[in-house]
Amino acid sequence: MTAMTIGKAAKKAGVSVETIRFYERRGLIEQPAKPDRSVRRYSDQVVREIRFIKEAQQLGFTLRQAGELLDLRSDPTADRSAVRLQAIAKRREVRHKIFHLQQIDKALSTLVEQCPGCGDLHDCSIIESLESARSDTLSFPEDFEPEQPAVRIVTLLIAGLRCPDCADLAANMIAEQPDVRSANVSYSQGQARLTVTNAWTGPAALNRTLAQHGYAVEPPIDKTGE
Repeated sequence: MTAMTIGKAAKKAGVSVETIRFYERRGLIEQPAKPDRSVRRYSDQVVREIRFIKEAQQLGFTLRQAGELLDLRSDPTADRSAVRLQAIAKRREVRHKIFHLQQIDKALSTLVEQCPGCGDLHDCSIIESLESARSDTLSFPEDFEPEQPAVRIVTLLIAGLRCPDCADLAANMIAEQPDVRSANVSYSQGQARLTVTNAWTGPAALNRTLAQHGYAVEPPIDKTGE
């Protein structure tokens, strides 16, 4: 079993040191004991657990849910059905969100089409609709399959990354952008790998956001349809 410092463990797991410490504070991974006059040493098992958590997050699981899956993974009495139920529940949650977003998109499209875009605000059809709107509960059958928008992979060069923590910060900022499904930023490679929908308009808006922290986006170097 390889023992390594927190810095080496972070590099091997593809996260920052602060991410490991955060996981420790949340109780997701166990903090190794600190020997007298020495530093804590992390095992390959801890690195695998960190990677497991990050991969679960990429699939939409919360940290709490990732922790539950990690517990199931190490429980000798657990079977596949427990993990499958977790995945089914997450899939249904995602489908609910997609369905509601599609309904919101339709409602907004109707409001935009009805608004002439000029004239006195007193007669604004959008304002009137919002004032008189009534929220109804949306429901759909168990086998409902929402239309999935097409996505593609885009790789960008990111300049200005000074440390692994910078890469984590950049990834979080990128993931919050419209039409970006997921983002992974590599500090060592200076690259960001994005999963975006076909509605994504390019790195211009993203560049303006990252520039606030001293980062810069260069043109896409690779695009792969999925």
